[in-house]
Amino acid sequence: NANENAQWLANPYREGTDDLGDVYGVQWRKWPGYKVLEAAQHERVADATARGYRIVTQFEEEGVKKVLLYKAIDQLRQCLDTIMSNPSDRRILFHGWNPALLDQIALPACHLLYQFLPNVTRREISLCLYIRSNDVGLGTPFNLAEGAALLSLVGRLTGYTPRWFTYFIGDAHIY
Repeated sequence: NANENAQWLANPYREGTDDLGDVYGVQWRKWPGYKVLEAAQHERVADATARGYRIVTQFEEEGVKKVLLYKAIDQLRQCLDTIMSNPSDRRILFHGWNPALLDQIALPACHLLYQFLPNVTRREISLCLYIRSNDVGLGTPFNLAEGAALLSLVGRLTGYTPRWFTYFIGDAHIY
């Protein structure tokens, strides 16, 4: 329980009781994406802004003018779009492991990597889920239900029939 974890209770990023920080939903739907480009690289800056990045600030580093760009990346939306536009892509995945934010969350992502595997010929879709750390008694039932529901929902949204849900656990334990 995060409300009983002294380290988390003392964390300056904590925003009150029951706050876990920017965990799953934020990482899946609003992954903070940053780019630093040389200001003179006009084509690269234009490409980034055309892809939804906005210039946050300009600065100079070692005598070179640079721009910092940002956009919130919706990994789940990208998965749905790729399933619809390029279902044979082998990179239809999203995850919640953001090393830059690990100090700002109560518990780093346990169910952290999801990969969708569409079978275009059969119009079926499978899901592989990797769990970093899993309390078998408490976490496994929830994660299995969540993964199956997600597979079903993505299948419905993309017109694919759900097939296999494969579940990997790196460190399984019982508290």
